[in-house]
Amino acid sequence: MSLRVRPYILGVVGFALMLWNLGVPSLWQDEAATIGAANRPIDSLWKLVQNIDAVHGLYYAFMHLWGSLFGFSPFALRVPSAFFVGLSAFLLFHLALRLKLSVTAATWAAIVFIALPRTHLAGSEARSNALTATLAIALILVLIWALERDRNWSRWLAYAGVLTLSIYTFMFSALILAPIAISLIVSQRQQFWKFSVASAGAIALSAPVIIFGYQERGQVGWIYAKPLTEYLWESLVAVDYNRAWPMALIGLGLCILAIVRKASLLVVLWAIVPSALLIAVSLCFEPYFVDHYLTFTTGATALLIAIGLSKLPMRPLQLVVLATLVALSLPSFIQSREPMAKGTEWARVAAAVNDNSSPGDALLLPDATSKANRAIDLMIVAYEPEFKGRIDLTLKTKPADSNRLFGIRSRVLNASEPSGDRVLVLTDPALGEPGRSSLPTWLNDKFSVKQTLKLETTQITIFERIN
Repeated sequence: MSLRVRPYILGVVGFALMLWNLGVPSLWQDEAATIGAANRPIDSLWKLVQNIDAVHGLYYAFMHLWGSLFGFSPFALRVPSAFFVGLSAFLLFHLALRLKLSVTAATWAAIVFIALPRTHLAGSEARSNALTATLAIALILVLIWALERDRNWSRWLAYAGVLTLSIYTFMFSALILAPIAISLIVSQRQQFWKFSVASAGAIALSAPVIIFGYQERGQVGWIYAKPLTEYLWESLVAVDYNRAWPMALIGLGLCILAIVRKASLLVVLWAIVPSALLIAVSLCFEPYFVDHYLTFTTGATALLIAIGLSKLPMRPLQLVVLATLVALSLPSFIQSREPMAKGTEWARVAAAVNDNSSPGDALLLPDATSKANRAIDLMIVAYEPEFKGRIDLTLKTKPADSNRLFGIRSRVLNASEPSGDRVLVLTDPALGEPGRSSLPTWLNDKFSVKQTLKLETTQITIFERIN
């Protein structure tokens, strides 16, 4: 296989693998947010990001364009993320060569990247995580390109452009500046001022998303503080391996071997420093550590593992260890494509509603008094086509007509009586049958229960008008 063709093959293989069963897993909360933001007019999206999720604004704008062309089905929504996995593998191969690794090690880096459980997750959901990994790899690649010609400012402008795009895609991507700065101070101090100017320019250009992101920081109030030991466990095992600890043990061992054998300082710092900074901030100030926030470091992990593999004594041993890593990643890959891989069964519930109702029938969603009840509201946004023509009795303001992701609802007891003869009441099955006191008077007096469908996370009670 020629050197020119190899990275293209690796990219296509990565993309193709991510496409397998891509539309099977039910959408989940964050993907519902993507639909709630992207599936609205662009002026409504602009108003939304001024109120919430400004840090994802650029991604939402991209998905708005993508959805207008290809629709908002689970498969269509996730294809860009699958593509970014393939593009990351392609770029990582070239980055490895720029770092003076052998063609074999560069190939292994791309293979390992595709095999990492974090990549499987990022490549199978309609969120910006896969894109953050691609942009981080591209940023380091452009940085090395810029450092090769210290008098060529056009290359530093390219670096600033990629950095700006990274920050607009996800604000925490700016954490990659710390490992770059430390690396330059240690090994190429004469280049530090150019890096500083280019980075400052990118930060200035990114000021709007940084300011809005800071003002909207309350939206991540759900992140709770953890002890240091748990943060260390998550940074070592959850970030790249999604808690698949057998694979993590081998991967971490190879990373340590790479560090001991003097892997590129920039790559080592890229793999470690962003997690360390996020842990430090979470321990000392506000908790912000979430494992998938650090997907942009996955490329560094893949490079370290590839370097560690290349340092093993014999080629047969290297190939056996690589094959073992890939084999250990298969359960994670298969699990990431199962119907409830995201922890929801929304596709099944939406199909049940669609099969047991007709346009003109009414829906009565529960008040958002629990996580399970709130999830039912998000499901309506995520699977809008399955609910088309059904009358949502508590929906006061549609998402596109508000500056919120999921619209505004009235209380169940305030719902008005529909003109149709069937009402589907969706509730949390853990609460049992919906009680009379929790339902509108007109439903108790004029309708009776005809059928109850009990799914794992949602109960559908079908009421029909008493003749």
